[in-house]
Amino acid sequence: MTELIEILTTKLNNVQILYNNLCELENSFRKLEDSERRDLPKFKGNFDEKSLRKYLEELAQAVKNPIRFKRKRALIDLGISGVENLKDEVFDDDSIEETIQILKELRAYERLFKIVSSKISPWIIQSSINGVNSQLKDIRDNIERLKKIEEIRSEDVKDYILQKYINGELSVYQIDEFKDNVLKVEKMLNLLIKESEIPLVSATHELIKEIEELGGKIEEEYSCLNDARDGLEKVKENLKQQYKKIRDEINFWQKISPDVYVPDSRNIETLRSKLEELKDKCRKEYNSFNVLEQLYSQKLYNQIENLKDFAHHLDKVISYLPDIEIKSGADIGIVRKLYDQISWLERIEYPKIKELFEGLAFVDDKKFFDKVEEIKKEYERLKRDLSAYQRILRVREEQIDKYPSLKQKIDEYKKELQNKIGGGFEPLIGFLKGDKEDVEADEETLRNFIRTIKPILREVLKL
Repeated sequence: MTELIEILTTKLNNVQILYNNLCELENSFRKLEDSERRDLPKFKGNFDEKSLRKYLEELAQAVKNPIRFKRKRALIDLGISGVENLKDEVFDDDSIEETIQILKELRAYERLFKIVSSKISPWIIQSSINGVNSQLKDIRDNIERLKKIEEIRSEDVKDYILQKYINGELSVYQIDEFKDNVLKVEKMLNLLIKESEIPLVSATHELIKEIEELGGKIEEEYSCLNDARDGLEKVKENLKQQYKKIRDEINFWQKISPDVYVPDSRNIETLRSKLEELKDKCRKEYNSFNVLEQLYSQKLYNQIENLKDFAHHLDKVISYLPDIEIKSGADIGIVRKLYDQISWLERIEYPKIKELFEGLAFVDDKKFFDKVEEIKKEYERLKRDLSAYQRILRVREEQIDKYPSLKQKIDEYKKELQNKIGGGFEPLIGFLKGDKEDVEADEETLRNFIRTIKPILREVLKL
């Protein structure tokens, strides 16, 4: 009984397998034309398992052949090369119908299809049909973006871009950027880019971009991209030198007039306009503008820590000595010293500062400094006299720094002493100060003098 069940089970399994094979054949059978169906072999012989299995094998082969042929012919008619190198079994995969359909859609872009058609057979050999379809779908989905490269004039460049895209070396985003670069190069240089020049495109585009950023123009005509790149490199370097020169000068004048806004631009014309604005403002604000220009042209400004302060100092010096020429670092030192001396004279309100410069030029600075040195000696003497007269007259000591007030107060003290001592009091004071070695005074003047300084003597001698 068990043996019989096993035999029947085996038979049933075999029948199921035959049934499944027959169902598969039925799907393929529906794809055949009526004429192809009529040519299929008919079943003959005993209706047993062996005969039925043999017939189904013959039928399967007969059904497959027309389908394979039809699919292969469809690829050949589309212009796909290398189809004859594909194994027949490849065409048994129903997914190849989708391959054929996508390829028909890609024919809408002839340039792209021409490149793709040469790749299909190798792709099918190296990958599965589903894998090939996945690649083709990506290409189809981006076909409208890819068509935009037709704006490019160079045929070599268009083929290069599509070839790189199909090989997976360029994404559609990279193509967009590269296309824009190529269009810019073609427009600016009026050149058709050759295949051998394609590697120069990015560098040339960067040169054009930098030249435009600097506000330069491309006026020369070039015969090829290689010559253009060399020529543009020279244009760029020339513009960069101009930019550096203008920017350096702007930096110089901005230190003197920092409230003028200068945009963060590399455009030479924009910066040149700002430079003129800066210089006009400084020309109006500083009488020393011409000397400041000398300072810049001589490249001496790095020796000055605060240019704005120096410009104000220079203005003051020029108001007294207008013919200044700065040619060296030593001249800068002279200007500083002149400013210090003039400022001191102004602080003490010396009344004849301009007269000190009469007949003098910038090169005569030593003569001026000698005059100021004499004034300082006189000033110190006046300060000592003031102190001496205040003590002799026993008045409250008063600090007086202004030169005219100092002179006036001393004159007042002299008149008072003259009234108390007599007209010859000054030689006596000179003797006490050590300016004279002997006393020169009449008896009455001497008596009045001693009477006047008697309190001081008693205080000093503690009598």
